[in-house]
Amino acid sequence: NTPEIVFSNQVERIGNFALNMYETLSKVTIGDNVQYIGEGAFAECANLTSVTFGKGVKELAKHAFYGCKSLEQVSLPEGVTLIGNDAFNYCSNIKEITIPVSVTTIGEYAFRNCEALTAIYCRPTTPPTLGNEYVFGSNKTQYTIYVPAASKEAYYNAEYWSTYSDCIVESNF
Repeated sequence: NTPEIVFSNQVERIGNFALNMYETLSKVTIGDNVQYIGEGAFAECANLTSVTFGKGVKELAKHAFYGCKSLEQVSLPEGVTLIGNDAFNYCSNIKEITIPVSVTTIGEYAFRNCEALTAIYCRPTTPPTLGNEYVFGSNKTQYTIYVPAASKEAYYNAEYWSTYSDCIVESNF
């Protein structure tokens, strides 16, 4: 019996460190009215394999999913604007990330130490502001960053994105 937590549509915020280090948590479903996922809310939930985000999520605070080493896929909903510092750092089994069009800021080290990462689908036509040059880690041979076809040059020229120019590929999402 694997622990699963469902945040109902009555919940609007998941507080800081809400389920931090909940070792046996394996599945989380976040209701459509949750707008904010607090600092370290799910940090170090080592057995968390699945997170289903509701449509209302706007912000993921720093360290929100830090160290969730069993998480394999992250598909954030449209409407998210901020992915905080270290939000998915040390999520070593994430293979794919989809960054929705609405994202404007991705914090420092947000996806660092994600050793299994091979594909980043970055959908915004305007490159999100990056916190530093290590947002996706330093091993730039391991993954491909797919960006909207008409935006490739903008990504090449944006601060910190230019360090990923060898990884950036045009895509028609």
